[in-house]
Amino acid sequence: MYASKIFGNPQPFTTAIGSADISSIRLLNGAKGVGISVSENLSIVVIDWTELTQLARPILAPVQ
Repeated sequence: MYASKIFGNPQPFTTAIGSADISSIRLLNGAKGVGISVSENLSIVVIDWTELTQLARPILAPVQ
């Protein structure tokens, strides 16, 4: 049985979770590199918070 019969057609994802700040920054850069607008089309969830997130543009805010 095809997965589409069980789950339906896949929808584009709107959120990505970075397990570490450096992963979140890589997600941000990757999204920007392929023309995905972060904040408008994609939300990135940051788990830990280091000063690295303050260097990213847009600034990544942590989940609290």
